[in-house]
Amino acid sequence: MLELGGFPVAEEDALQLVVLLYRAAYVRTADRVASALTRGRREVCLTIDDERAILDVLEDTPKSLAPLRGVVAADYLCRIRDELA
Repeated sequence: MLELGGFPVAEEDALQLVVLLYRAAYVRTADRVASALTRGRREVCLTIDDERAILDVLEDTPKSLAPLRGVVAADYLCRIRDELA
């Protein structure tokens, strides 16, 4: 189990996310998640750029990644709102 931005994601789903990120040319974010998986890390803190990348590739969300998209979207909106305040 890997935590992305504090949200638990099964390794198989994290691998699926990595593939989607690479296909969409979000190499930096894909590399960060892939590195965490290969090195046995349990957590990846997401930057705002990572959140944008994940939201983009999960626009047509695979069912298993739908909860991750919801959590990332909520966090992303809070960050944007805080920047505008």
